[in-house]
Amino acid sequence: CRKAEEPLSNSLVGAHSLDDSQVSVHLRTDAAGRVRLELPRAGRWMLSAVHMERAPANQDHDWSSLWASLTFETGNPKLEGGSTAGASGHRP
Repeated sequence: CRKAEEPLSNSLVGAHSLDDSQVSVHLRTDAAGRVRLELPRAGRWMLSAVHMERAPANQDHDWSSLWASLTFETGNPKLEGGSTAGASGHRP
């Protein structure tokens, strides 16, 4: 089982346009638990992340999961002063 301060590597992160359901970007976090993405358009977005781990053998389920989401709106698809948007994930 992972400790709370350890990064969540290889977690799936999606950016989904709330203005156009056909537009989305999916990436996996790196070893430091970070993902860097460039949004293809301005507008309303939802970021979602999920991390799956096999449950310990003594549990009555096969998998454990952590889920998170964030919604926001941007007038500029490149955040952080004109560069790409970055996020990192750590266990709560």
